[in-house]
Amino acid sequence: MKSLKIKLLKKVQFAFIAFLYCFYCHNYEILAQNQLYTTTFDLSTLNGSNGFEVSGLSTNLQFGAESQFIGDINNDGLEDIAFGSGTATASGLQYAGAAYIIFGSSVPYPSPFDLSTLDGSNGFTVDGIAYDERRGATITGPGDINGDGIDDLIIGSSSTSPDEIVIYGTTSFPALITINDINSTNGFLIDSPGSNQIAGLGDVNGDGINDFIIGTRHWSGQAWIIFGRSSNFPTAIDASWLDGTKGFKTSSFPGSRPSYKVGGAGDINNDGFKDILIGNWDSTDPAISYLLFGKETPFSPLVDLTTLDGTDGFSIDNNGGNFLTFVGTLGDINNDGIDDFFSETNAIYGSTDPFPAHFPLSSLNGTDGFTLPGQLTSAGIGDINIDGIDDFISVYGSGGRAYIVFGSTSGFPNPINETTLNGVNGFIIEGLNPTNIARPVSGNGDINGDGISDFVVSSPYTPTTQIGKSYVIFGGDHYAMPLNIGYPQTENVTPTALTLIVNGPETGTIHYAIFPGNNAGTVTHNDILNGTGAIANGNFLMNVQNGNVNNVVSSLPANASFDVYLFLEDNAGNWTQIYDLNNVLDNEDFILSETDIYPNPTTSSINVNLTTDATYQLITINGQVIQKGELINGKNAVDMSSLSKGLYFLYVKTDAGTATKKIMKK
Repeated sequence: MKSLKIKLLKKVQFAFIAFLYCFYCHNYEILAQNQLYTTTFDLSTLNGSNGFEVSGLSTNLQFGAESQFIGDINNDGLEDIAFGSGTATASGLQYAGAAYIIFGSSVPYPSPFDLSTLDGSNGFTVDGIAYDERRGATITGPGDINGDGIDDLIIGSSSTSPDEIVIYGTTSFPALITINDINSTNGFLIDSPGSNQIAGLGDVNGDGINDFIIGTRHWSGQAWIIFGRSSNFPTAIDASWLDGTKGFKTSSFPGSRPSYKVGGAGDINNDGFKDILIGNWDSTDPAISYLLFGKETPFSPLVDLTTLDGTDGFSIDNNGGNFLTFVGTLGDINNDGIDDFFSETNAIYGSTDPFPAHFPLSSLNGTDGFTLPGQLTSAGIGDINIDGIDDFISVYGSGGRAYIVFGSTSGFPNPINETTLNGVNGFIIEGLNPTNIARPVSGNGDINGDGISDFVVSSPYTPTTQIGKSYVIFGGDHYAMPLNIGYPQTENVTPTALTLIVNGPETGTIHYAIFPGNNAGTVTHNDILNGTGAIANGNFLMNVQNGNVNNVVSSLPANASFDVYLFLEDNAGNWTQIYDLNNVLDNEDFILSETDIYPNPTTSSINVNLTTDATYQLITINGQVIQKGELINGKNAVDMSSLSKGLYFLYVKTDAGTATKKIMKK
């Protein structure tokens, strides 16, 4: 058997996946599975089929600062998504604001997606019509709030004078909607003192219809909770609507700008009612947020958060290191059947055990919760890696990083060490340009209809233009795992044929092309697929995991030297890097002629005599490197006494190339 020099044309990070792979810490283990994401996700690989980029228009300052999955508002069975630019110029009016809704589609998207193509069939635009209207500063999809069976949409404004726009879901939308188009049949308006944030809550009061919350402008200190109903709302509602039965307010509380951030918690005490989160602005004085339990009985028109005693809700300590206290649900990330939530940089597990009146930071010990890696906000994103457990995203870290962490039945360490995210337990997205004005992450929606949750992360603040981008990333398989170390190989090399040998942790199709030796130049994946400039090309199935798969290539020109290029396409259509096997017919023969390896078979050690310095690896038949080291010019001994009996490969690398020798341990 011969192994040839391998040149990687694309650098990737690779870690051997064991049957039980330990990550984060000694008590955090999952069963091995095919790696679905790279350790660091490359946003430039989004091609419309695995996700897509959405670039803001030239008038969209900080586009994507608000990026939210909004449910299925056009009732076609696919989730939709909305992007806000509250500081956009619309109709020539500065800070009028705009929101862009893109409908879900099972057809691949263009990437980047051109927002100017929204025409009502693929989505629509909601524009502000006044200076400083700041339409789209906050957006939410609260679900179906009028009982017609179709999800609805709310486009808020952070300014004090414009109303919040509620748009009822329907099967047909125009290309453009403004506040002047809203009537009692297609939606309604909410006269509030401006909304810092609007969020869907689910069913808080147990009537079977979704509810939502508005965090009002920072001098109010109150949040408004509005209950859904089984019919359309009046054309406009205001504070008088909140009577305890149709909705209610929460009180102000100590802090710089209380109720500035709000969110749904999910059902964190597992009583069948969705719960409510109220955040803060200045998390340092004091660093407190509140969680209010949902219930069936009527609420007081004004609920005093400062009197919560653990039976009706509780207050939460925050770390105090962030400018804003974002709050929201994470889903069931520890798979115990109860929703979990976050407050600032704290992740807190739901529980059927009673909560205290005040949840202290000391309870974030890995048992009741943990510290998140991102410093701004987080979001539940559903099960994107298809293991049956909800996952989450946390932003941002140093250098504009987003951290995607996969859910686990074993819990999480406190704090999460982002350097341990390796593609199996989560991954990192780098190079984002953050802002803190809204929510740039969302998920738990299936926009492409493949049955797997998708998510969005945004980069809202480009320093030179202040025009941002958003990235919609489809859940599922994004990564073809590299071949095992020491592969590909060849054997049975004759003047006109050779056998390619591949071995890797993932099945798929091997595509190969053979070129005259040292004459190929730069070879791309498409060159291999099309056979451009090759004397032979083709493909074969690699249908065995971690086992050798052989393929004979014949009818080659006699007595010539070849370069063989190949890559794996996995079953999801992802490509590995390209492997280059140089000078197939002469390179390794030369190396082996200069190397003396004996005894073989051996019972204890082998001698390796070289005419140059080298490195070596001992590799099992499954591709696992179990021993490696350096070899010097002259006689060397490689100890195999502690190894089990069986077949191994000795992989030797010199400046001239590489060679592999079968070694039998008796």
